[in-house]
Amino acid sequence: MRPWACGAAVTVLSVANGQGAPAQSIPPVPQPIPVTVSPAPHTGLVGTWEATIRSYGGIGSTVLFAADSVFTLVLGAMVDVKYKVNGSEFTFFGEDRGKRSSETQKLKFVGDTAVLSANGCSMKLTPLETGTVAGSLVGKWRLMHMTGVPAFEEFTPDGEARLRVPIQVQKGMYSVRGDTIAFHTYSPRREDWSARFRLTGDTLTVSIGGERQQYLRARPLIPFDVQQPAPPAGMVC
Repeated sequence: MRPWACGAAVTVLSVANGQGAPAQSIPPVPQPIPVTVSPAPHTGLVGTWEATIRSYGGIGSTVLFAADSVFTLVLGAMVDVKYKVNGSEFTFFGEDRGKRSSETQKLKFVGDTAVLSANGCSMKLTPLETGTVAGSLVGKWRLMHMTGVPAFEEFTPDGEARLRVPIQVQKGMYSVRGDTIAFHTYSPRREDWSARFRLTGDTLTVSIGGERQQYLRARPLIPFDVQQPAPPAGMVC
């Protein structure tokens, strides 16, 4: 349906089926954490952080830190493209494997939902938050991705679009002592691990076992209540 999204769909299916190598997640590294450490948030960490480096195919990680010491770590497809609306026509401009591409689809609004359709397929977008202006795509949306798993998309007033398709979701509590974050994961399995970190403006650098990973502060899109999706059954459309 969307050339740029098809590449992400193939990657989603591959990773979900255990193929390919996910890039730039925070790997769980078991570390001894004293039970006396009480959960304490770091005000600078609170918010949404997205990996600056993604794998070929657009797989990367998003870390959500809440003020109540809860964290969510999401590994999934991350696609950023341009878009333009011209009446009932909607066009994406993206790049796949170094080649620029575009696709024009039909756009219509039904109540508070938006429907994109092309080549006999349609995709319904439901507002992710209140305040979305009727008849406008600008805002954040929830949709069913072509692989059959829930996804999230944002359209900005200046023609930017972000698509995020969760594949693996970790949840738990975090605490901070000095320059170390202790993660206490309870889903999908219980484990304790830790990482060194450094905050420089809107850049978060995480170090684990000598490997550094960099994240940038991002506008919230994936909600904190996101759940581990069921394995994709295949291309829905």
